[in-house]
Amino acid sequence: QDFKLIKRQILKTTSWTNDKPYLVYNYAFVDSNATLTIEAGTKIYFHKDAGLYVKGKVLAKGTIQSPILFYGDRLEDIYANVPDQWNGILLYSGSKNNEFTNVEIKNANIGLQVGNIENEGFATVKLTNTKIQNMAYAGIFAMKSDIEANNCLVTNCGFYAVALLVGGNYEFNHSTIANYWGGYGFKARST
Repeated sequence: QDFKLIKRQILKTTSWTNDKPYLVYNYAFVDSNATLTIEAGTKIYFHKDAGLYVKGKVLAKGTIQSPILFYGDRLEDIYANVPDQWNGILLYSGSKNNEFTNVEIKNANIGLQVGNIENEGFATVKLTNTKIQNMAYAGIFAMKSDIEANNCLVTNCGFYAVALLVGGNYEFNHSTIANYWGGYGFKARST
């Protein structure tokens, strides 16, 4: 399959289009004051241990007919629901006005981390019609951040479907959080 390779890349303001899939090796880093706009129908695959790290802003606006996909790069059927295939998406504290609409994030370690302890300020994100599924650690892991989630689905995570820590402002409307861990680990989930 033909693809666009992103390997250890620091991104300035740019758009990712849906004409070919993207393959992220190591990382894609959205620099401060930069915006990554992702077109509806775009498929983004991540190699083992790769991730999307954002100090600027991400605008991922899919549609119901053409969602944006964030998946691991193992496309065999046997890997369809296996967690921990890639690191996940991190919105650093200070990253503001991120939007994920009609997006699927699947099979990572942490699907979406919003905020971190090391950086000043807080991160903000609006999630609409977003599915976050099959994470080894957490679906949404938020610290001192601001999340508005509407009609979202967060399921099947090894430890926490949603962890909201160190304060913040969190609003979840018409969303389902259901942790039916599929026995991917060696012991039953206890959190």
